[in-house]
Amino acid sequence: MTADDRQSQRRSEPLLDALGKMIRDGKDTASYLWQVPDDAATRSRLEQLLHEIRDQSAKKGRREMPKLC
Repeated sequence: MTADDRQSQRRSEPLLDALGKMIRDGKDTASYLWQVPDDAATRSRLEQLLHEIRDQSAKKGRREMPKLC
């Protein structure tokens, strides 16, 4: 194996836990709301995601996310 082969193997997507997936979904949802600001269902989904992110991050001892949520 050459050095280039080893580097290409390391460039995979990072694994996301449940909190990471919720954060990614929240980011995507917020981006969508910039395009369609009157979508009440998406807005309530974002609110639900923020509550879940706050709860999960508090359980993990993360202090920065509850402040943002």
